[in-house]
Amino acid sequence: MALLLMSSALAVSDQALEIANSLELAQQDLDEMQNMSNSRYSDTLFSANQLYAAQLALENTTGVADYSSLKIKISELKQLKDDALLNSDELKALWVTIEQTEGIDPAPVMKLYFQAEEEFEAERYENSFVSIEETYEKISELQAVETKIKALYDATSSGIINFLKKTWKYIAGILAAIFLLVFIFHNTWIRYRIRAKIVSLSQRKISIQALISQTQKTYFEKGEIDEGTYHIRVKKYGEMIRDLSRQIPLLREQLAMKQKKYNEKTKKGVDNETKQKGKIKKEKSTVEESSEKEKSSKSREKVKSRKKAVVKGAKIKTKTVVKSAKAKSSKSVKSNKVERSKGGKSSKGKKSERSKTVKSKKSERSKSSKSAKGKKSEGSKTVKSKKAERSKGSKSAKNKKTKRSKGRKSAKSKKAK
Repeated sequence: MALLLMSSALAVSDQALEIANSLELAQQDLDEMQNMSNSRYSDTLFSANQLYAAQLALENTTGVADYSSLKIKISELKQLKDDALLNSDELKALWVTIEQTEGIDPAPVMKLYFQAEEEFEAERYENSFVSIEETYEKISELQAVETKIKALYDATSSGIINFLKKTWKYIAGILAAIFLLVFIFHNTWIRYRIRAKIVSLSQRKISIQALISQTQKTYFEKGEIDEGTYHIRVKKYGEMIRDLSRQIPLLREQLAMKQKKYNEKTKKGVDNETKQKGKIKKEKSTVEESSEKEKSSKSREKVKSRKKAVVKGAKIKTKTVVKSAKAKSSKSVKSNKVERSKGGKSSKGKKSERSKTVKSKKSERSKSSKSAKGKKSEGSKTVKSKKAERSKGSKSAKNKKTKRSKGRKSAKSKKAK
């Protein structure tokens, strides 16, 4: 504003007025840039104002002035303003990008960001732009590396998972075998190490004793060392031998304890084996006894079944004999009935004939009655003889029944025996 008043008060050229207006706008831009560092801009503006005042005074005195350097200053101020605002916007956008980016190491990115911010605060906008570009490149580089790592991890993890799915049984078997070997030979390995340590310590003790004898020879016989060094060496060697003499018995005691535990375990194992063998023998004997009992019971059942079959067969035979006898008796009864019926018919015909010839028949009847009496006496005799035969048959059947009962009793007594 002061420049405008000054130029208006004086008679100046249009070029001077135009430069005065540009400088006034630059002053307004400086007022807007109060929230950021503006020392470079203000210094440039101050030098431009001084140069303008000098050129304006020269124009008033001589009528000739050179404003080309002022134009350069004004263009520089515009460039500084544009760079400052653009750099501020770029830094804000970069910060948002860094906050939204995940899965990368933020340390190198933040290092470059702080470097760009420092360049902006120092108003070295060109260097700040370079740092911002480097920050973006670093972000993209880290993202690419992260994607590669993820892809490699996915590939390797899937390959390992597939390998484990295919070979987990073999791996489990190998691990189980290793565990069993370690469990079985752990005690033996410890005892082996203790023995090796005892041997090494005893050899070291022998070597130290040899060194003591050597120092004694060099001191007493050769006289190559003085008395002080001799006593110092002997004292150190003695301390070492005492330490070894203390360690060796402790190791032997440890070895004895381990050996005792191992022997107890082996004895328990042998006892368990003998017990198991005894149990197996008892089980075998019980199985054999049960099999023999089953065989004997099966043989008894077979004998019983055979006897039952024989008895059933005998009963069936007797039943068939009885049925056949009944059938024969029924047939004889039927034949007798038929004959009787025929005799009745013939007697009717005879009655008719007798009515015709009564007289002749009477004589015949008298004769037949006499003969009938003789026949009746004969029939009674035959009936008596038949009754006697039947009584004899019943007695023989009773005898057969008693024989059968005696045979059954003898068979039962044999079975019991």
